[in-house]
Amino acid sequence: MKDCFPSRARRLLRAGPSLLLTVLLGACAGPEGGQTGAFPDYQLPSLQPTVAIPPLPQEPGRGTLVLDGGGYGNPAILSRIVAEAGVDPTLCLIDTAFEGGVDLRRFFRGYEGVELRTVDVDGANADSPALADLLRSCSGYFFGGGNPQRLSTALRPDGRDSRALGAIRETFETEGAALSGASAGAMIVGPITLCECGAGSSMAALTYGQLFQAPGFELVDGVLVDAHFFTRGLLGRHLYALARNGIPIGVGIDEETAVVVPGDDGLWEVIGRRAVAVVERPVTAAVNDLRDFTISVLSPGDRFDPYRGTFALAPDRRPVVPDGAGETGQITTDDIFAVNRVLSLLTRLAESPATEAIGTSPNGLVRVTFRETDETRIYTDGSSISILHVAVSIDRVAG
Repeated sequence: MKDCFPSRARRLLRAGPSLLLTVLLGACAGPEGGQTGAFPDYQLPSLQPTVAIPPLPQEPGRGTLVLDGGGYGNPAILSRIVAEAGVDPTLCLIDTAFEGGVDLRRFFRGYEGVELRTVDVDGANADSPALADLLRSCSGYFFGGGNPQRLSTALRPDGRDSRALGAIRETFETEGAALSGASAGAMIVGPITLCECGAGSSMAALTYGQLFQAPGFELVDGVLVDAHFFTRGLLGRHLYALARNGIPIGVGIDEETAVVVPGDDGLWEVIGRRAVAVVERPVTAAVNDLRDFTISVLSPGDRFDPYRGTFALAPDRRPVVPDGAGETGQITTDDIFAVNRVLSLLTRLAESPATEAIGTSPNGLVRVTFRETDETRIYTDGSSISILHVAVSIDRVAG
C-alpha cells in the first residue's frame, strides 16, 4: 500500500491552483508486460473551482459498476463515478494494472468532498489482512488502465480470490459500494480478461490463433467486456474470444464511453461520447466458424439488457424510415480493423439502401461481412445513430 490520503484537508492542500490532468489511462500490455497499442497522454479539462457532484445514495446489496472504455477521461464518466461513490465518498484508487504505478488522483482532484486513497495492490500484499481492512472502508473503487494481466495475477491468481479481492467483492456485493475502472480496469470484471489490446490483435487471433487471456473478477456473469473497441479494431479478436471460451455475450466499449451496470439487475446504460457494441454469439460458433454473430451499436443515452437481448433507446431517437437515399452500390472497405473502420462501415450500411457491407484485411486473408436481417432496426436523433441486430460473419480466405 502506498500514499494513502485519509484527510480531505491534506488532499485539497495538495491539489494546487491548476488541475492539468494527464495520464496514460488505457495502454494495454501483452503478457510479457510490454505496452502494445499505447496512445499519448490526454489533457483533462481543469475543474475550477472544484465541482460538487450530487451523490447517489448507496443501499445494502450489490453496488453499481461504471466501466470506462479508456482514452480521454470524459468528465461525464468521472462525475458519474464520483456520484456512485455515495453520500460521504471514500474512493480507493487501485493502480495495479500500470507497471510502476500512476497517479490516479489526478482524475478526481477537481471534485469536492471526495476522500481519495491510492492503494497499491500486488502479489506480495494482496493477502494482507490490513490491506483487506483498508479496502472494506471504501465506498467506491476505481481500477486504472494498463495491463489487465497484472490485475488478474495480483488480485485473482489462478482464478482464486485474494484476500484483497475478497474484501472488495464483499463490500461491492453486500454494502452497495460502487466499482469502476477504465480500460484494463473495465475489462477485468467478466469471467475472463483479454490481456492484449493492440491494434493488431484482431489479425493475430484470426490468422495465428493468438489470444492472451487471464481469469477475470467474475463480477458480471457470461459477458466478455472489452475496451477501446472501435478505436483499436477489436471486433475480430472479440468474436474469436467469445467462440473459444463459449461466452454468450460480448460488450465492446469504445474510448470516451462507459457502460453503467446497476446493482438492481436493471438495464445497462451507455454514457459518454462515442459508442458501445453488444455482440451475441450463436450456439454453433467455433474458432474455425465465426459466422452468424449479431452486433448492435448503441449511443449515449441508450440502455440494454445483455442477458435478455432487449434494448431501450434514448427517447429522442426515432426509427429511420427507408427512402432509398444514401450510398448506392456495393459497400466495402479495406483494412477493416483500422481505427474506427468497423463503426464507419456499419454506419454507412445503416444510412444506405444496401443490406450488406464487406470489409477485408490488407492482405486479403480475412473478410468481415455485415448483413441486415428482418430483425435489423436503425434509429437516429439527427446527430447519433443506434443500430440493432446486424448479422456479422468472419471468413478466412486461403492465401
